[in-house]
Amino acid sequence: MGYDAHAAGAPSPPAEVARVMARYGAAANLLREKLGDISGLTLNTAGSPTYGLHLADPYANEVSIGSAFVKPTHYDLPALNDLHPAAFIAQPVLKVMDQALFPRREGLSAALNTLDPNSRRGFFLYGGYGDARPVSPPGLRFSALYGGRAMLAGSAKVELAEDDFVFMRPTESEGVFLQFGDIAVYDGDEVSAWWPTFRIHA
Repeated sequence: MGYDAHAAGAPSPPAEVARVMARYGAAANLLREKLGDISGLTLNTAGSPTYGLHLADPYANEVSIGSAFVKPTHYDLPALNDLHPAAFIAQPVLKVMDQALFPRREGLSAALNTLDPNSRRGFFLYGGYGDARPVSPPGLRFSALYGGRAMLAGSAKVELAEDDFVFMRPTESEGVFLQFGDIAVYDGDEVSAWWPTFRIHA
């Protein structure tokens, strides 16, 4: 296995992949010397951020792609521009504060809203699993004043009410699926299927 996802963090990913490919080729040639015909072996390489740089790889016959199929925000990379995010976390709104008030700073809320109109409304969601960023409706962000992921803030233009859903993109890999239940498959018109996630067993 020649997994080389580290190459995405190099100053020049194509140059690093070329170095990886040269080392991989040397290993493949050594295998060929020792075993003879290796055409029946699975020679794996690449990784989600680098698979596109292996399309003309003369040594490997399989590439590793996992997180790129989901495309969390960590994988918003130039090499993956042609791919679209495929998984979102949906969480219902439990409480709306209009206007948003900040503990022990209630008297400053009006001034804060004037300085930052995007702090006007506050939204509390069900659940806190998974590191994720809000993407829909647009204009939401986690409030730095409230701390952590406790409250989402938005302007008066953000039309959200209790029981509405906020959709977020995971920041990391598909491992976030294990923190939730089945995946609701949306086909563009409706939820058409429910897919169970793989379970980890020790």
